[in-house]
Amino acid sequence: MVRRPWMAGASIEATLELWATSLRDVKARMRSLFTQDRVAASASLFLDGLLGDERR
Repeated sequence: MVRRPWMAGASIEATLELWATSLRDVKARMRSLFTQDRVAASASLFLDGLLGDERR
């Protein structure tokens, strides 16, 4: 297993929560780029799809 210095000592759960919080923050920041709620929601789902574990 490859260890990254920024992950030293962090549990998997804490790392995932930090990642999820950061993703929510990014989605909130990009919300203002869209004039329609449905388009912003679609962009959010698109990001989820890109970052998800489904095969491409």
